[in-house]
Amino acid sequence: MWMMQSRQGVVFWVFPLWRKSSSYGYAQAKDETWRWYERSIGKNRDRDDFSDAIDFIGWYNNQSVRTLGISRTDTFSLYLAYHEGHGAIVREPIVANSG
Repeated sequence: MWMMQSRQGVVFWVFPLWRKSSSYGYAQAKDETWRWYERSIGKNRDRDDFSDAIDFIGWYNNQSVRTLGISRTDTFSLYLAYHEGHGAIVREPIVANSG
């Protein structure tokens, strides 16, 4: 979101709309990540099914623990890994907030 000012001095907000995502369903999982999950468990699942979405979230958090070394009890870091993706966490490791 950006704040812009016109020549007449009017201030308005601009919301960029060009970022499209394949995320949908209860888990808001992207197509690529959902396919990774289905290949990993060897079954087709439905993103619109709540129990499948919960299973996906558990599976993804387990992947975060195994591949990124996040503690199972570190819910903040697990959430960040889920929200931002493993690639973002590898590029910018989680830093504890000292304030």
